[in-house]
Amino acid sequence: MIRRAGAALAALCVLAGLAAVPSHASPFALRVILNIYFGAALATAWSLLGGLAGYWSFGSSAFLGLGAFAAALMQEHGGIDDSLERFVVSVVAGGVASGALAAVIGYPILRLRGAYFSIAMLGVSLVLGELSNSVDLFEGALGVTLDPGTNLAPEVLFYYLFLGLAALALGVAVMVRYSRLGYGLIAIREDEDTARMLGVPTERYKLIGFVLSAVLIGLTGAVYAYSLGYITTSWVFRSDLSFNVVVYSLLGGMGTLIGPTLGAAVMTVLNDVVLGGLLQVHMMLTGLVIIALVFLAPNGVVGLFRRRRKPLSLALSEAPAMPVGQAPPVEPGEPILKFVGLVRAFRGLRAIDGVDLAIAPGSITTIIGPNGAGKSTLFNMATGYLAPTEGEIWYEGRRIDGTPTYRINRAGMARVFQIAKPFHGLSVYENVLVGALFGCEGARDPRKVTEEALAFTQLSPLAGEVASSLPVGHLRRLEFARALATRPRLILADEPCAGLNRVETAQMMAMLQAARRRGATVVLVEHDMETVMKISDKVFVIAAGRLIAEGAPADIVHCPAVIEAYLGKPLERLDTP
Repeated sequence: MIRRAGAALAALCVLAGLAAVPSHASPFALRVILNIYFGAALATAWSLLGGLAGYWSFGSSAFLGLGAFAAALMQEHGGIDDSLERFVVSVVAGGVASGALAAVIGYPILRLRGAYFSIAMLGVSLVLGELSNSVDLFEGALGVTLDPGTNLAPEVLFYYLFLGLAALALGVAVMVRYSRLGYGLIAIREDEDTARMLGVPTERYKLIGFVLSAVLIGLTGAVYAYSLGYITTSWVFRSDLSFNVVVYSLLGGMGTLIGPTLGAAVMTVLNDVVLGGLLQVHMMLTGLVIIALVFLAPNGVVGLFRRRRKPLSLALSEAPAMPVGQAPPVEPGEPILKFVGLVRAFRGLRAIDGVDLAIAPGSITTIIGPNGAGKSTLFNMATGYLAPTEGEIWYEGRRIDGTPTYRINRAGMARVFQIAKPFHGLSVYENVLVGALFGCEGARDPRKVTEEALAFTQLSPLAGEVASSLPVGHLRRLEFARALATRPRLILADEPCAGLNRVETAQMMAMLQAARRRGATVVLVEHDMETVMKISDKVFVIAAGRLIAEGAPADIVHCPAVIEAYLGKPLERLDTP
């Protein structure tokens, strides 16, 4: 609380100092600073989706131009007599129009990823530009005159307006970044599929970020139109502005809060001050400087000040607590997870072919089988990544096939992936916090849950480390800790010991057994039969997509069908639990 109050006070002092600039700066300096604010407002607004969620748009001018023309139409046809009221309402109309467009196109266009989304947004910008140029209502070809109707000097008025917009965009970015929404957007950026498995409602969160970004860009576009005084289609639907905001964010630090502002300042000073008088070679020198900056600071200006620390070595010991969800009442003998006649076909090939399987609550169950048998496909269907071609999936007495992945996670089912999928740009603590924020529903303290999961996996000393710096063994623990933070009642662990040495494998098995003792049901996919024999209550054997055997570990290893399909020969010595 004290830190927040201090930060707020410092921000107010900075704003007060910036507010005094017009009375001391020359007209040229004022114009340069105004351009910095304009670029900072646009880039920060763009970064709400592009920086946090990783959805880069090359069509920001769609919202900028729409905001400009919406303000112009409101001024011309709004019927408001008072000049100040008309100006304010027109600017607000620009933001509302852009937000409304984002809400309408958001669901279909956000289903695209990567370059497809970027190019699609560029197309939206081109379409809107053509409409404003061709439809008589917009008068984009002839141009529209805008007048704020105030007696304040234009350079001073728009200095304060763009300062306010930059401050507003940064304030919204700060609130979003450290909110549940912000962590959800960052999780989407790092790995959208994993975010969904941790309970993040990805489609909804992307749409919220998209609309927020559009509203702020629309507001900026409306004020920009008034600052120009006269607009045409070519003046506001500008592709160069769309690309500039991306450059600002990259140079300052993609996904950071202050990065877009730093990037806008660097590029504006470079263009308007340093290279402003070299018209003949201006573009060439600008390009060379950008290339140099990218090589010297690949993570942006902000990245130059980040500290890098070496990971520590840890030893596993008994943990005092583990977050576990409270399961609803289950009838005696009723399985916690059940597959009924499950089939999954890929273009005629049946990866899963009529599997019936039931997992007893409170057990450790292992699914084994040769590579390509369909084990991971079962997990993918149970967690909603894949829909069954035929059959049913039941969890805690409810049918869940067709249920979105994030809802399945919130119902108490967590997954540990075969290949660790950390959110590389987040710290160990933040990785686990994402699971705590979006996991199993119910009253809880996310930070307490996070600390418990870290303590259980003995990762507390590494809480501040960036996940990308961890070795394989610690990444496995992080994967498990993040799953635990969702407060699961059922843990699906797909080869959790892959890549671990014997000591680390024993430690992972100890954690899985401890999880079971604290109330969680565990289902493993595992290849190491020694591990299977030691830890499993029951074993299911899958081969060619079919269930060929099930039973106690000691019985399975002597089953002729299992020996033929998987083991090759019976085990001479059994280490049963």
